[in-house]
Amino acid sequence: MSVVEELKEKALQLSEQDRASLEAHLLASLPAPSCDDDGIAEAKRRVAELDENPGMEIGLEELERRLVARRG
Repeated sequence: MSVVEELKEKALQLSEQDRASLEAHLLASLPAPSCDDDGIAEAKRRVAELDENPGMEIGLEELERRLVARRG
């Protein structure tokens, strides 16, 4: 069994409070996520597209309807 698997197994035996504390400690030890330049560029492109054609905008209810329809 790998060290990671062994740690996972032992961690799951901890109380909920101890698991939450461990989770917070582990997450704090990771570097901050880097900025996704491609995601920002895509968001800016979509905003510009909506500015040029406001008729493309849909409301939350329409979005939900479309998502439900996609799921089949």
